[in-house]
Amino acid sequence: FPDPATLATDIEVAAVVAALLTGTLAGSDTAHAPTVKAVFDALALKAPLANPAFTGNVTAEKISPTLLCLAEKTPVNAVAASKVLTFTGNAEDGETVSIGGQSYKFQIAIGDAVAASGLLTVADTPHEGETVVIGGKTYKWRAAIGAGVKASKGLYFSGLALDGESVTIGTQIWTFKDALTEAKATGILTASANPQDGARVVIGSITYTYRDTLADAYDVKIGASAEESLLNLVEAITFDGGAGTNEGTDYGTGTVAHTSVTAAEGAGDTVDITALVPGTAGNLLTSVEYSPGLGFGAATLQGGIDPVLNEVVIGGDIEGCIDNLVAAVTGAAGA
Repeated sequence: FPDPATLATDIEVAAVVAALLTGTLAGSDTAHAPTVKAVFDALALKAPLANPAFTGNVTAEKISPTLLCLAEKTPVNAVAASKVLTFTGNAEDGETVSIGGQSYKFQIAIGDAVAASGLLTVADTPHEGETVVIGGKTYKWRAAIGAGVKASKGLYFSGLALDGESVTIGTQIWTFKDALTEAKATGILTASANPQDGARVVIGSITYTYRDTLADAYDVKIGASAEESLLNLVEAITFDGGAGTNEGTDYGTGTVAHTSVTAAEGAGDTVDITALVPGTAGNLLTSVEYSPGLGFGAATLQGGIDPVLNEVVIGGDIEGCIDNLVAAVTGAAGA
């Protein structure tokens, strides 16, 4: 039998059992088997795999790569690199400082750059056609500026132009005509008796009033006969052909030439009134009279026809045709 002195007492056995029941797993304890409670307690301390919660400072050694979910290239507590530039005094003109591979220069004034320049020396008078190149542009010396030759071509007439014949110059067609299609509106004032004091003649916007004694502008002196009275009206309408010779004598002072019509003595005791400009606009000019001895054939001028573009009247000879064509092409009078 065992020596009673070496056997544990009931109290010692109970203490060992209690220690085992309340003990924990220890990686360094390889002499005793862990109790069920110790194993359960150790597993309870492990984080759940589905939703782990960490406490303390997490280190890479403690984390499985599949559980580290950070955005790609996301810095963790990243700190930008920095450095302090210290000035020991005021920067000098031309001094530089380099930051990140970029060089910066201090200047007394910004924008004081100097434009590139060069000196062209001419040893002698340039000759016609000589050139010089500056900045990619070529400049040529000429004895006279604009000495180029304009394109030209001769037009020859073998005889007098015929009605309806045409000539094309550039893109314009010019047509010769015996008479231009255009026409100026006209009217005829007839006197059956010498007008009386106060008789009125209205042409366009102007009213002429016959008077025994002149008092106002556009008054017309009553003559000794109907013919003389009509002549005085012609002088007033035309302002004596622009000369104003009889102003204040045959018509009132202040009268000026009519701006829409001209006038001339007609056959017998008549006055021919003609619009200054050809076209149908002349047909709208008023022509009325307020006198028992005066009469117009219509209440407005008649017969105005709008011009046809690029018509040229046939001259009396070849030279006349050429002159009229030149006048039409250049916009001169006479076409």
